[in-house]
Amino acid sequence: MKTFIRKTAAAFGVEGAANVYACVLSFVLVAAFNSGVHAQESEARIACEEERVDYSSADDGFSAGKILVQQLSQLSANISTKQLSPQRTRYFSLRPPDFEKSGPWNTAVFVGGVGLKGRELKISFLDHGSGGVHAEWLNEKLIFIEVWWGRIVSTDLVLNVENSNFIYKEDAQYGEMIQPCK
Repeated sequence: MKTFIRKTAAAFGVEGAANVYACVLSFVLVAAFNSGVHAQESEARIACEEERVDYSSADDGFSAGKILVQQLSQLSANISTKQLSPQRTRYFSLRPPDFEKSGPWNTAVFVGGVGLKGRELKISFLDHGSGGVHAEWLNEKLIFIEVWWGRIVSTDLVLNVENSNFIYKEDAQYGEMIQPCK
């Protein structure tokens, strides 16, 4: 390396040699850094078939003001598309936010039908992420709901519409799923 610098200094002058030396030093440092980063990446990567979603008990402190269940004496007449339960005795209607406006967003799910007259439900999800809220009937009294709070965290819920209680509530963390796998 010293011989290279001496020859460069003679050919380009001292100032030119300093620039060449700085470039060579930068190249060597970048190469050394990248070899260390690649070694760390390969150690930290998870095999694709071993990636998983991590579930944990829902953080009620976080969701306390963000998931609200209300009983209504009657539902609004302007309910849009109704998703019917498997036997078509009940329905829910999901009112999504306007995602063209800047977030965070709010979504409401309205539930009505047989046995819920005068005590229809409104479930509100406040300040959620752009992944939105998704719901589907499991049977005539249970609705599975998934609400995304950000890119890698959601809450999975199962709501018993007959007593307005969540019988299942866990947070899902998808951190492993967004990393490159090997």
